[in-house]
Amino acid sequence: MMYTKKLSEASKRYFDQGLVVSATEDIVFKNLLNDPKCRGYLIDLICGITDLSKDQLKNLKIENNEHPIEHVNEKKMISDMIVSINDHILILEMNQTYYDGLVERNRDYGITSSHQQLKRGESYNQRKKIYVINFDNFSKYHGGIITEFAMRDKTGEILETDQYKSYHIDLVKLKEKYYNGDELKAYEKKLLILKIDQLKELEKISGDDMNMKQAKDKLVELTSNEEFIGLYDLELHRKLEAAAIKEYVEKTSREQGLKKGLEEGRTKGLEEGRKEGRKEGRKEGRKEGRKEGRKEGLIEGSKEKEREIVHKMKQEHMDLVMISKITGLSIEEIESI
Repeated sequence: MMYTKKLSEASKRYFDQGLVVSATEDIVFKNLLNDPKCRGYLIDLICGITDLSKDQLKNLKIENNEHPIEHVNEKKMISDMIVSINDHILILEMNQTYYDGLVERNRDYGITSSHQQLKRGESYNQRKKIYVINFDNFSKYHGGIITEFAMRDKTGEILETDQYKSYHIDLVKLKEKYYNGDELKAYEKKLLILKIDQLKELEKISGDDMNMKQAKDKLVELTSNEEFIGLYDLELHRKLEAAAIKEYVEKTSREQGLKKGLEEGRTKGLEEGRKEGRKEGRKEGRKEGRKEGRKEGLIEGSKEKEREIVHKMKQEHMDLVMISKITGLSIEEIESI
């Protein structure tokens, strides 16, 4: 797919590096799979992951991705994508990073969808089956590329109900399999489109498959769109800033904890030294010397890490005043790094 229109500097920067926007970012994932031109690709993905056939998915419908709120104080619940067919509701989630509560949050989306069917007066035997499909940009589970969960007994042999299933697709393992030169199944190639951001690789993976070509062309189109690429870069920049702030706060907390621990240890050691006499005092003194040496090493290491963080922030063209607020360093100190 070629574009003759003049590209923005941001878009040109991506294409000059042979890159397109990554579908592991929510904003890209949603635009890609919601595009009617990529409907065939979406159906291929679902068929490759679940037990649903193309015939079952031919009347697929994209639903409002905002789950209804029942109470005033209830938090808004928004899925990346909700798809419905005659007897199924599919919730698709792109999980960029793992955090405590992520799996539970996505499971609750499924439970909420099931509960809403009962509120509408549908009987238990008329309810649609709920499938939650997680595209994970991290490795959490042992096993293959796709891990399926269902409600079974302790042995895993008896299925209690087929009303709810969840799938986890390990995009990290899939990419590793590809770059290791292992042969990919057809559905794995389609999944790989979501992980690869190198244009030549996408063209190679797509081959003559029209649905994959449509998905690849959509990623090129989004990268060429000046407004979209601006939003995409802004989102990446925000994530980088958040990560830098988190790292700085964690580093500062560790330093403060070590400092407090050393001071408490020194005080306690001196008290014990006085009680136990000169012999024990010399012993404690040696321990204190080792602690002081360790402290100096930690401080020096922390300063070096701080310089690395500031250097990364400057490389990302963050405002010097913002860096100063985050790190506590002066503008002059930042400029000298």
